[in-house]
Parts: sequence; C-alpha cells; structure tokens
Amino acid sequence: MSEAEYHCPVCVKPTVPGRQFFPFCCKRCQLVDLGLWMDESYRISRELRSLDEDSYDLGVQGGFRDRGASSQTD
Repeated sequence: MSEAEYHCPVCVKPTVPGRQFFPFCCKRCQLVDLGLWMDESYRISRELRSLDEDSYDLGVQGGFRDRGASSQTD
C-alpha cells in the first residue's frame, strides 16, 4: 500500500506532510492562498452553528496550532 499523495491547493505540485509550508509547496503558494482569503475569493458557504464551533475548538487544541508553532507567553 503506497502513502497518500498530497498536492498543493494552489499550484497542484506534490507536497509532503511535515514540510515547512504544508499543505502548500512553498511560501509563495501559502501567500497566494492567504491573499485569496483576504480578497474574499474564498467564503464560508453557510453560517456556523454552535456544534461547528465546538468541533473546531477540539481540532485546534490537539492539532493545527501545535504543528510547528512556537509557543509564546507574555
């Protein structure tokens, strides 16, 4: 069984989990995606419900923020 293949959502080049800009292949694609969000080209298709927000909180605590993010305290 082969490993799952991941592709950059902007340019569709292959990318690998654990790389610095994952799921993007490079900083440029990461910034292009951010620009699309800032320009409101991407939108959430419906209102979030409280159940959605609870699921998001659970996902963030053990996942995305912990990956490669440095912890800073004031």
